[in-house]
Amino acid sequence: LPYTRKEIVSSKYIGSLIFTTIFVFMIYAGDFLINGKGDLFIWKEMLFIIGLVMVAISFMFPISYKFKTHYLLIALGVLLGIYMLTISLLVPINDILRELARKFLTLQEAQMYFLAILTTVILYIGSWLLSIRIYEKKVF
Repeated sequence: LPYTRKEIVSSKYIGSLIFTTIFVFMIYAGDFLINGKGDLFIWKEMLFIIGLVMVAISFMFPISYKFKTHYLLIALGVLLGIYMLTISLLVPINDILRELARKFLTLQEAQMYFLAILTTVILYIGSWLLSIRIYEKKVF
């Protein structure tokens, strides 16, 4: 290949971050054009969405590099089944997560935001380095 394994992994991480950012900006630009609302609260929502995607990618990419697609599909089905069972029988998890997100978005402290951003960036970079290490040792 003309590209190293490190470049392949890095392009996926950079590309997913760029795609997410562009997509979120397009959604809010469309909302602004349709509804005409411009608010500072929108920036919090945008950063929150991008941060959640970064955290999700931080877990998904290393797992996808470590295991084959067949095993990931089985694991996804099992996790979806457990999630659906948990929601219907035990606890309304979606309501808890929604309330937690609402509380986080209403915080006013800059230190809390800085800590959340720093934690997300460290997790993302750590995942990036772990994915490079996993992919370089992978035998095809």
